[in-house]
Amino acid sequence: METSDPCAGIFAALATAQSEMIPVGKDGKNPHFKSSYTTLGAVLSAVLPPLNRNGIALMQHPSLEGATVHLDTVLTHKSGQWVRSRLSMTMTRKTDAHAIASCISYMRRYAAQSVCGLPSVDDDANLGVGIEPPRRVQVPVPSRPRPLTPEEFRAELVKVGVTVDMLRDYCQSQGKGDPAEASASQQAAIIRWLKGAGAGIVLASAFDGEVITLDGGGA
Repeated sequence: METSDPCAGIFAALATAQSEMIPVGKDGKNPHFKSSYTTLGAVLSAVLPPLNRNGIALMQHPSLEGATVHLDTVLTHKSGQWVRSRLSMTMTRKTDAHAIASCISYMRRYAAQSVCGLPSVDDDANLGVGIEPPRRVQVPVPSRPRPLTPEEFRAELVKVGVTVDMLRDYCQSQGKGDPAEASASQQAAIIRWLKGAGAGIVLASAFDGEVITLDGGGA
């Protein structure tokens, strides 16, 4: 980016203009890429009135150098101060008039949005720079875990030396619900607890007749 010296006046005016700008939506459709984009007309309609009210003019000058398109975007203030930036893009495939025009349109939209601070949006000018349409990727949605069947739940309890009846009696002594009716997440929590200190607590309660709470105290 290049600026005049001084440049405080145009920066102050640009800040005021930006405060008056309303974000622009996607008003164009690209059937080839099945996408929406913001047209150049919509961008200019959003930025020019606030710029002009604050004494700023927007100028954009394209030039061609081989397969590379250059675009100089200049903001000039009524004070004579200015800001200039250059955007360059190389076309990788087509270089006919239609491709060049498409590339320039793409660059003008993004350059105007950039220098004025408008939100950037998707564009349809992939044609001008030879970009293939994006491929949609299916992201697998993780399935919710299902509760264990009674047989599966019993098998997990056997691994830690506890029966369903032992666990049910202990849960009743603690004022808890029937573990056989627990949800998948509750079953997982119960099994984790049993694999820790829980199995010993349940066994002690079953064989000693003593009710032991989850914090290790007796009743």
